Amino acid sequence: MTIIDNPLFTNAFDISIWKNESKINELKSNLTLIENTIKKYLEGITEDFPGLTDHSIAHSRMLWNYANIIVGEKNNFINPLEAFVLHTVLLVHDAGMCYSVLNNQSEVEKDPLYTDFIVKNGSSEEAKEEALFFTIRQRHGDFALRIATDTLREGEYLISDIPLREELGLIVGKIAKSHTCNINYIEREFGPKYTNPNFPTDWSIDCQKLSFLLRTADAAHLDNLRTPKTNRMISEISGVSKEHWTFQKKLGFPQLSTDSLLMYSTNKPFTSEEQKAWWFCYEALQVLDKELKNANEYFDVNNLEGFTARGVKSINDSLELGKKYIRTSGWNSINTQIKVSNPIHIASELGGVKLYGNINIALRELIQNSLDAINLHRVHTGQNNINVGEIKLSIKKLDKNSI
Repeated sequence: MTIIDNPLFTNAFDISIWKNESKINELKSNLTLIENTIKKYLEGITEDFPGLTDHSIAHSRMLWNYANIIVGEKNNFINPLEAFVLHTVLLVHDAGMCYSVLNNQSEVEKDPLYTDFIVKNGSSEEAKEEALFFTIRQRHGDFALRIATDTLREGEYLISDIPLREELGLIVGKIAKSHTCNINYIEREFGPKYTNPNFPTDWSIDCQKLSFLLRTADAAHLDNLRTPKTNRMISEISGVSKEHWTFQKKLGFPQLSTDSLLMYSTNKPFTSEEQKAWWFCYEALQVLDKELKNANEYFDVNNLEGFTARGVKSINDSLELGKKYIRTSGWNSINTQIKVSNPIHIASELGGVKLYGNINIALRELIQNSLDAINLHRVHTGQNNINVGEIKLSIKKLDKNSI
């Protein structure tokens, strides 16, 4: 197994800290086998979808560096068994983007997402390729779960060691899937720490912690190591992929500020012709900022040791971000998105009687909105149960003219 040179990784497998040399060597030797198995499949992602940025094993390993800066200087934040699970998760979390891993292209083409896309956009070869990518993009978390437990294209298993696969395969798969789901999935799917009876009792696996570490590290990996193409090659790419390649080609590895925020910088400023790419970068940093805040909120609420990194520097000031960090040239990154500072006033002016005229219509609209919210909650949380959600309606007469 390739040694990953950062404190979080080396500390997790440090025999002087965790003792049990034979168990640590067992885990590391199995990780070598897992890497050898998945490497060729990860390389197939680029073959299936050339427009994607790097999803190879280099991306998986690099996530340790991002996990390290996010966690910060904390001793024994993860134990050897958690490190085994996390590394396996990092290896498979995007493997579902390659339909050749499970050899399931025909299955994908029967997926309702695929068939609906074809109905809306036609059945040309280009539309079919777009439908295939769209469907796999949406389902790759589910495929990652299966890759951790099912046989792969050539008949092998990701985890060849049977006891380890039977004990940890589903855990690996669920954590890998979690990065594509709403954060409610994490609390719903993972309970207290799991202690494997075949390993030391202080090597319990905190699946929720590892899930948040995957989500934040993956969102943070935006640097130019993910863009091996030259600038000339990038100029020949079209659509959204070009904007992603353009901004990631400029970004370096972040630093941690004194106020515990990740600071990204660029090797070249964004020109006026690259404004669209800059805003794609800004959106990606907003996603990262939200993931870090969600993770630390979870740790704070549960009185657990959280991450050192708590957000992204200047994320709420796009102009400052463009001047100091994700630099612009010849234009200013002023966010013109409309923000409502007084929603109550807006609601009073645009809602209720002023909008509907008749109070009965307003009540009907509120009930319909409640139904829509419940249905959306069911979809996002995967709860296909008509008993989920309840609407309570009460009407009180205030005077003869109002209720």
